[in-house]
Amino acid sequence: MAAWVEHTDVIIAQANLSQKLLLDMETGKRGYLLSGDPTYLQPYRSGEAQMDGALARLDTLVRDSLVQRRRVSDIQSLRAQWATDARAEIGRVVPGRGVSLPSAQDNHGKQLMDSMRAQFGAFIVEEEDLRAVRVEAARGRANAAIGIALLAALAGGSLLGLSARRQLQQLAAEFAEATATTRRQAQAIHESEERLRLTLDTALDAVINADAGGVITGWNAQAELIFGRTRAEAVGQALAETIIPEAYRDAHRRGLAHYLQTGEGPVLNQRIEIAALR
Repeated sequence: MAAWVEHTDVIIAQANLSQKLLLDMETGKRGYLLSGDPTYLQPYRSGEAQMDGALARLDTLVRDSLVQRRRVSDIQSLRAQWATDARAEIGRVVPGRGVSLPSAQDNHGKQLMDSMRAQFGAFIVEEEDLRAVRVEAARGRANAAIGIALLAALAGGSLLGLSARRQLQQLAAEFAEATATTRRQAQAIHESEERLRLTLDTALDAVINADAGGVITGWNAQAELIFGRTRAEAVGQALAETIIPEAYRDAHRRGLAHYLQTGEGPVLNQRIEIAALR
């Protein structure tokens, strides 16, 4: 049973690694789009080179679970869409210059990334629930070993007691290693997310993210300076009412609805100048 617990930990670690690669790719892409500095592409290229293999290994690890394999397949499909968009965006950048991120296009990429994160979240929750069941079973085995050791000690069976003690030591070592692996993977994901946040906060342009409902989900440091609102004040507010003049709001809402339905929009991949609210 301890081997099954270890197998589940390997699956969770592989899922966390795959998610970290996605975050590294997103961080590198955004950094390059904003700055035009090719050095930002290093984590993107590295993640791109490893991603297919990472997801293929994850699929192999869960080959006995149709539900989990379906989730991996969904992630692979979403990742392919995201990668196609990312390559097109990167190809339009003039090195050294960077581009402004069109809000609708950025929102599409964010939707794909959010969908992948949701799939990874459901995947990991499923494995953690399974791990809890297996840990409980292993704990029962450990308790049985303790009982055998006590009986052996009472009966003078030193060899049997020594065998039980070794089983307990092995279980303790396996659990300690599994816990350390999970913590390392969680820390790696946190560091990737922090790099993405720093990339956005050091950008010279205001970068604003919004969800499909038009609610602001991201607001970098430059947006705070330009629009005079803190991140805390802006996040959670409707984009239209926050920065878009009243005369343009209906057109903005129609454009967003059209984009969400078709994936197309007249202002995508273009620099435009328009008045905004402060």
